[in-house]
Amino acid sequence: MSMLECKYLQHSITIEPDGKVKPCCRYTEPSVDYSSHSQLFSVARQQMREGKWALGCSRCSTEESRGNSSMRTNSLKPYNKFNRAPQHDSNKLTYLEITTGRYCNLKCRMCDPVLSTSWDEDLEHSEPLVKWFYGSFGAWEQDKSQPKTTNTMLELDRDACSSLREIKVTGGEPFLSEYLAQFLQRLVDWDLASNITLDIFTNATFIPKHKYIKNFNKFNTVFLNMSIDGTGARGEFIRKKSDWSKVKETVAWYCKQHIENKNIYLGISHTQSLYNVLYYREFIDWCTSNINDAILNDKESFFLNTTQLSEPKHLSIYNLNNKQKQQALQVIDNDFNSFDFNNSKWHRQIQYSLTQLKNSLAVTLEDTTTSAINDFNKHERIVDAVRQENWATVFPRLEELLNE
Repeated sequence: MSMLECKYLQHSITIEPDGKVKPCCRYTEPSVDYSSHSQLFSVARQQMREGKWALGCSRCSTEESRGNSSMRTNSLKPYNKFNRAPQHDSNKLTYLEITTGRYCNLKCRMCDPVLSTSWDEDLEHSEPLVKWFYGSFGAWEQDKSQPKTTNTMLELDRDACSSLREIKVTGGEPFLSEYLAQFLQRLVDWDLASNITLDIFTNATFIPKHKYIKNFNKFNTVFLNMSIDGTGARGEFIRKKSDWSKVKETVAWYCKQHIENKNIYLGISHTQSLYNVLYYREFIDWCTSNINDAILNDKESFFLNTTQLSEPKHLSIYNLNNKQKQQALQVIDNDFNSFDFNNSKWHRQIQYSLTQLKNSLAVTLEDTTTSAINDFNKHERIVDAVRQENWATVFPRLEELLNE
């Protein structure tokens, strides 16, 4: 078997919400303390050199088996982030991903308490939710006792960061982490910032404080990715505690930063799940109408970045049965039937995104199962009861699909 090369395994570290590390955000095996990460990485690297999928790399393996690209294959492309860095024979760190912790102002439906402190207020009033996420109150109490944000990034000294070329930051909400502001300042003080691209994912529900953005012009490039999964009431439902009017104001502010700063670029990070997959055209139309055309079609970046949700499984489009997948494909085809995909770069981005989505929906199951839908109905009704909501009134297309 030929070697399964992956730049993430060679030159990357991901810091988890609890401060432990692993090779990348999709690695499914247990993470370890930063001080002892070498053994974990060396075992996975050896397996891939032998042409065997490392145990923690199952998500990329699954995506490639469906005919889609994966983080592994994307890491090998000529325009990928890793090719912006000097070529090393050693395993020098060139790419760092930081999950800043579980401190977040939102409690998104597709998220969980591990990544959001705001979910705690729901768990306080629902024993079924505690059991769903943790199995027991003891496990939840242990999670709550951990620091809301991680300071592992501050364990990296100047030498460890000397070859860094890109840093991806997610949360929780990154712009609520005091340690992130400190780390960015260190990179500036070490005279390394000018070599580094920042790739920050924010929920775009508020304008960041000055201490986070004051050094943006010191970095080589800054990509600000706004995580938005729906518009209006649907957006507020999916990303609970968000205010759509505030989101629109924040998006306008970010657009202004791009226009006024040559090194700042914008993007939308859109996660496709059962909730929003049937409303994709609605989301695309909002972007087209509300985002500056020059930003949508920027020559130096891609504005639209979509991914299909894998976890939690009951919210994943992969778990629709075959009949439901075909019906979903029909809805999407009808919505985009008259769309001109050759009109602009923005429209070609949409076409690429739709191709990925359709590939995922086209995968048929050998045996039709309703377990995922049963889990959906059970879990989402529990959340509805705690939040005094009703998902079916906000997503009537989904209700119709699931009840066919």
